[in-house]
Amino acid sequence: VFCATLGGDFPGIHTHTHAHQTLKVEGSLHGAFLKDFGVDANDSHQPSPACFGYTNFLLAQVHGKSLPVAFASILPCYVIYNDVGKHILGQ
Repeated sequence: VFCATLGGDFPGIHTHTHAHQTLKVEGSLHGAFLKDFGVDANDSHQPSPACFGYTNFLLAQVHGKSLPVAFASILPCYVIYNDVGKHILGQ
């Protein structure tokens, strides 16, 4: 989503389509996670300091910077998701 706000696409990567799919999947994942732990998604919650810092970092990378910089800033998310996915599949 952050990268899609910059407009344009990398060759073979359609940022707006990817952002839309990511929002759907992330929303579903977070909704299920919150439900499993009995958290009402409509309640107001404060982000943890780490979450707040990371999202502010992402916003800073997108604001006034290039699409490659923005993609590089979100790369750790994909690395972590890949590792977590492999761990879950191994169980």
